[in-house]
Amino acid sequence: MPNIISLLYTASLLALAAQAPAAELRPRSGALIYNMQCAECHLRGVNGAPKLSDRPAWAARLAQGPTRLIEHAIHGYKIMPARGSCSTCTDAEITAAVQYMITRLND
Repeated sequence: MPNIISLLYTASLLALAAQAPAAELRPRSGALIYNMQCAECHLRGVNGAPKLSDRPAWAARLAQGPTRLIEHAIHGYKIMPARGSCSTCTDAEITAAVQYMITRLND
């Protein structure tokens, strides 16, 4: 009997260990990350953050290319904190948020 309980316990642990956390299954969209985190500053221009609606303020930034903008968003730049202070955001999610913002600027 103890062997059966031990076997069931081990099988249960293995089944739990094999499950991936929900956050790893599907990254959050760029729009969601923007609205959840980035809009906090970029909607109103807090601390000098360029407003998403202000195309002239973005011109020089966009000229640097998306790779540079993504790098700044991930690692931080001047007063902007790394990942916009989103400690749970992955690189892919930050990239999606930057791409979302670029798309909105080009609309």
